[in-house]
Amino acid sequence: MLVMILHPDVQDKVHAELDTVVGRGTIPTFADRPRLPYLQAVLYEVMRWNPPASLGLPHATTTSDIYEGYYIPKGTIVLFNYWAMKDHGYDDPDRFDPTRHLTPDGQLSPESRQHNLIFYGFGKRVCPGRFFADHSIWAATAVIMSTLKFGKAKDSSGKYIEVEPIFPNGLISCPAPFSCSVTSRPVE
Repeated sequence: MLVMILHPDVQDKVHAELDTVVGRGTIPTFADRPRLPYLQAVLYEVMRWNPPASLGLPHATTTSDIYEGYYIPKGTIVLFNYWAMKDHGYDDPDRFDPTRHLTPDGQLSPESRQHNLIFYGFGKRVCPGRFFADHSIWAATAVIMSTLKFGKAKDSSGKYIEVEPIFPNGLISCPAPFSCSVTSRPVE
């Protein structure tokens, strides 16, 4: 919701894709998912732009290893820094840009799903609920974006209230409360 307020052009593109693919006033189903690449790209970009967790769960090495010239002894606690990994390989990583996950012809880039999987963990300790989480996030977003429009709220004098993307520090990253306007999208 915060991203839709900060980037109304992205919201307009999501609405246009939904209206074109499934029709205005129609709730998308999982069968529609492959035909909604921009919506998926937005979800990948939300995860990349501001990962829900800054650090992965602690892991311990089971054997000694050498990684890029560094000796890592057996039993070493290893934390994955998602905040650093989210910027790797992207131009202007602080900019929200769903098109970085699309091919030039507007389809979902095959690498995008692979890049997004880092947020569910690695190896033997990858999140067992990753598929459920992925499907749940997509379904909720598809329904919300099909039916609602988000914008800036107005104060008592009718002026728009500016929204700042503030993410307090903590184990889980979520935006600080912000004012917004939520309206139904009319059915045509």
